[in-house]
Amino acid sequence: MGTTPVVESARRALGAVGVFLPFSRTSAVSADQQREAARGLERAGYRAAWTNEAVGGKDALVQLAVLLAATERMVFGTGIANIWARAPQTAHGAAALLSQAFPGRLVLGLGVGYPHQAASVGREFGSPVATMRDYVDQMTAQARQQLGPDKLLVDALVAHGGAAAIAARVREHLAAGADHVMVMTTGTEFADGVDQLAQLAPTLAGLTR
Repeated sequence: MGTTPVVESARRALGAVGVFLPFSRTSAVSADQQREAARGLERAGYRAAWTNEAVGGKDALVQLAVLLAATERMVFGTGIANIWARAPQTAHGAAALLSQAFPGRLVLGLGVGYPHQAASVGREFGSPVATMRDYVDQMTAQARQQLGPDKLLVDALVAHGGAAAIAARVREHLAAGADHVMVMTTGTEFADGVDQLAQLAPTLAGLTR
């Protein structure tokens, strides 16, 4: 089966390798720190960066608006935007506006998260597949059509070992069929994670499928 134009466009925009933007487990990371980190990773040669979201914490789409405005070319994705954090209509509106403001630089990844996250907003978790299908359906028929029958496969890889070993593992994932590999750091502090990714950039940023 051939791939859809939307999937092909996302593949081209993301490139083969991206990074998961680190977060601190001990303190909040300021907007200025995040802007500086994103600019530095873009200068290092990375084409794509991903961020996460927890219900009741930061808003991933607001975060991406800040980072998109702070950078020139980098593509940003949500891995994931939690469906319990906002109504489907709100998610669609936010993503549509960001896509219009920054063409070709947003990849919206949605996820159902965990039962306790649904409970925190007074919702029933239910069947993950049925819940996600209903959520996407409510993001309008147009969004449903744009998803297409094909899928974009993004793998996550934790950066253990030296640069050469990490690059070899990335190549393995790509050879096995991944469209894009998101590299995650092992540190618990934001600055340390960004430094680790910057050091890996000369080895990873040039990898292709």
